[in-house]
Amino acid sequence: PVKLLNWFDVVDCMEKHEFTRKQRQQTTGEWLFAEQPYIDWRLSRNRFLWLNGKPGNGKSVLASAVIDKLRGLQTDGEILAYFYCDFRNPRSMRAKEVLRSLIVQLLRNAKTDWLPLFSDLVDRERQGGGPPADPDILADLMQRAAGLHDQPTVIIDALDECDDLSELLGALVKANDGGHCRLFVTSRPKVAIENAFAGLPSISLTTKVKAVCDDIHFHIRTELDSRDRLKDLGHGLQEKIQDALMQKADGMYVARCQLDRLNKCRSTGDIEEVLKTLPSTLYETYDRILMSIDKEEFDGWVARRALVWLVTALEPLRISQLAAALAMNRDKPTIDRAATIRETDILDVCGSLV
Repeated sequence: PVKLLNWFDVVDCMEKHEFTRKQRQQTTGEWLFAEQPYIDWRLSRNRFLWLNGKPGNGKSVLASAVIDKLRGLQTDGEILAYFYCDFRNPRSMRAKEVLRSLIVQLLRNAKTDWLPLFSDLVDRERQGGGPPADPDILADLMQRAAGLHDQPTVIIDALDECDDLSELLGALVKANDGGHCRLFVTSRPKVAIENAFAGLPSISLTTKVKAVCDDIHFHIRTELDSRDRLKDLGHGLQEKIQDALMQKADGMYVARCQLDRLNKCRSTGDIEEVLKTLPSTLYETYDRILMSIDKEEFDGWVARRALVWLVTALEPLRISQLAAALAMNRDKPTIDRAATIRETDILDVCGSLV
C-alpha cells in the first residue's frame, strides 16, 4: 500500500495547515461552531456546508480551526481528509491534485485491506503508468476510498483558487453521489460557485460582521501585547492603534499586514504617521508595502529579487532555498557565501508579501 500511495506523489498540505493555524489566536473562529448551519453539518443533518467571504476575510484560518476541532472530536469510524488550494503553490491549484491528495488521505487511514478493491490502480502502477489525471476516474476512486469509512469528512479551503474549477466541482458532485461524505468548503462567492451551490447550506462572512470583528479585535490586542516593538508602547498609543486598525481593517489578513508595518516603525512619530494614512483594502495594503520597500535601496533590491525567484520558481521555495538563490553569483552559477542574506532578514524585508 505504501508504494502505491507514494506513486500518487500528492501535494502535502500539512505544512500549509501548520502555517495557517499559527495565524489564529486561541479563540479565533469559536463563534462558527455555534452557528446552526455548522451544528447541522457537524451532526450530519446536512452533508454539505459552504463558508464564503471576500479575500482576506480569514476563511483559511477558519478552515484550519474546523480541521483542528474535528481532529479533537474524532471517534472510531470517522476520518478527516483536507486540502488547501493555494496560489503560492501552482500544483495545489489543479483539480487532479486536490482529488489525488484526498484519495490518498482516505486510503492511508483505512483500517481494512483495501488493495484488492483497487486492483485497477495496482495494475496501472505495475505497468509503469502514471497516477490517474481524469476527473471522472478520480471522482470514482474518491467515492470508493470514502466508502472504506463509516463517516468520512472532506474539507477544501479556497476552492475558488482552483484553475480548473468546473472540473473540480463536477468531480466533487460525482464523488459524493449518495451523500456518504460530509463536505465543508470555503471560497470567495464567485458566480460559478454560487450557481453550483445554489440552495445548499452556507455561511457568509459578510453577514457575520460582529463575529469577524470580534476575532480581529482579539487578534490585534494579542499582537500588540506580544510583538517586540509594539508591546512596550504606552497604553494610550496601543489603544489608538487598536481603534485605527478596527476602523480600517478590511478583514483579518489586512489587520495582520498593517501590524507588520507598524512593528517596523522606529519611533512613535512614525507610528502616528502610519496611522494617519492606513489603507482600507487588501490591494491598497499591498501597494503600500511595495512602495515602502522601494524607498529603501538595499531592502528594495532584496525584495525585488526575492519576489522574482518566488514567482518564477517551478515549485514553492523554502526560506533556506530562497536565501541560497539570492546568494547566487550573477556571473557564474555558484553561491557567494559572503553575499548570503539571513533568512530572518529576508522575511523582515518582504514582510506580508511572502
